[in-house]
Amino acid sequence: MNGTCEADWASVTALCQRHSATCVASYGLHPWRVRDRSPAWAELLERLLRAHPRAAVGEAGLHVGGSDDKAELDVQSAALRTQLRLAASLQRPVSLHCVGAVARLYDDLLACATPGGYPAGLLLHGFSGGADWVPRFESLGAYFSFSAANTRPKTAALLRAVSDSRLLLETDAPDGLPRGAELPDMRYAPPASQPLELHIAGCSCAGKGCSRATLMRLNAPVCFVSALSSLRHDSAMRRHVRIAGQLAGNSSLGRQVPWRDA
Repeated sequence: MNGTCEADWASVTALCQRHSATCVASYGLHPWRVRDRSPAWAELLERLLRAHPRAAVGEAGLHVGGSDDKAELDVQSAALRTQLRLAASLQRPVSLHCVGAVARLYDDLLACATPGGYPAGLLLHGFSGGADWVPRFESLGAYFSFSAANTRPKTAALLRAVSDSRLLLETDAPDGLPRGAELPDMRYAPPASQPLELHIAGCSCAGKGCSRATLMRLNAPVCFVSALSSLRHDSAMRRHVRIAGQLAGNSSLGRQVPWRDA
């Protein structure tokens, strides 16, 4: 469960404590929220990570474009590098957001990497940076996750470029819902009233050129839940965690990725 700013972190901690068997906390400063940081945000983040040894870092990243209420890119980059250095030194996975700044993100990752890259792993959620970037990020230990919002025909080449063992599925709720889906039920409307995650799996299969059964056998195709939607719709969170376990081939969700909020 990702926290995106200091105001989220206590709620993420509480939610993950209530669902400790299935949820792992992730604490970070999202690029949209960099302007809201306090002077002591980095110290607080480090204390939280040290207090929760299983916690991941994020959601962090870079965002260029859209509304003009975000911090300048250089300020976002400095906040990102602080989080990357913490993740590298504490050997924690990182959840990453990137819009319009893929080259800058790669430079920041290189600058903060250990000699072995990021052995605890990186997650590039909803990645849209282009297929040619995939091998470079994979060499640093990156995984790539896709939601129903990323299943347009133009993403087919990108999906094919991702190694099967590094392909993840995400709900990205409530921001990444397909047309017709609504909270809290989180079900995809016509042509099929199947759970959203299964719709994503079907779209990803088409993009990868493989059958759904093949996708279900991949090394790491799992779904994760938005902390914000889960805090509002706790029953929906429980159902998503259960489906995530089914998609991962493990009804107990023994294999889980501790990531994400929009």
